[in-house]
Amino acid sequence: MERQTKLIDCGTTVFVYDYTGTRNHEKLGFEKGSNGQVTDFKRVFIKNFINENLDLTLNFTLPLELNDLPNAQGIFEEFSTSLQDIFNQAIVKCLAVLELPLESSSNQPSIRIVTDIDYFESTKYFDPNLDEEELVRLLEERMTQLWGSQVFVDITNEEMEVKSLVEVLTNTLLSPLCTKQAHTMFKSNLKRTKVLLNEKADEHIKKRNLLGSPHQSSTEIYDKVGGFINVNIYSKC
Repeated sequence: MERQTKLIDCGTTVFVYDYTGTRNHEKLGFEKGSNGQVTDFKRVFIKNFINENLDLTLNFTLPLELNDLPNAQGIFEEFSTSLQDIFNQAIVKCLAVLELPLESSSNQPSIRIVTDIDYFESTKYFDPNLDEEELVRLLEERMTQLWGSQVFVDITNEEMEVKSLVEVLTNTLLSPLCTKQAHTMFKSNLKRTKVLLNEKADEHIKKRNLLGSPHQSSTEIYDKVGGFINVNIYSKC
C-alpha cells in the first residue's frame, strides 16, 4: 500500500487529497455523479471568478421554455458570444447552470449566468446620478432589446454568487426534468483547474511553498473509492 496524493489547483485555493492505496484514481468517489458535478462547478468557479480583481460583476438570467431545453447549450453559446459585442470586450468569461424546478409543473426553467463583466464599467454610459435599482432596470431593458427576448440582470460579488448557483445546480440535479442528456453546466472562455498526481503533486507543493501558505482547513473523509482521505485546503499566496 502506497501513499497517494491528488492535488487540485484552483488558483486562489488548492485542494490536496492524501490517502493510502494500491493506485491513484483520476476520480475519487465524491467527484462522481451529482455530487461530483457540484464539486466540479465549485472548482471551476474558484479558478475563474474568485480573485482580488473582481468586485461587483454582472450576472444574467435567461428564461426558457420547456421545449428550449434540448438547445440550452446553443442558447448559452449564442448569448455568451453576444456579450462580447454588447460590452465591447474581446473576451467575456461565462459560467452558467441550468435552473430547473423541483416540480415539473412549477417555475419556468432558465439559464443562470455569472460573468466577469465589471458592473461599474458597464454602467458608465448611464447617468451616474441614478441609483443602483434604476441602473439595473436600464441594463435589463437594453439587454432584452439587443437579445430579442427577456433578460434579467443582477449584480453581486462572486463570493455570494457561488453559494446561490451551487443551490440552483443542486436543485436542478434533483429535478424530475433533469435527464442524463441535459446540459446542467455551461462554460465559455474559462481556465481549467490543474490536476496533479503523486510525484507531480509533491513537486507542485514544494515549488509553490504550499505548506507555507495560509491553511484554510483540514479534515478526514471516507470515500467509497479512495477509502480514508486526508483533505487539506490552502489559500495560495
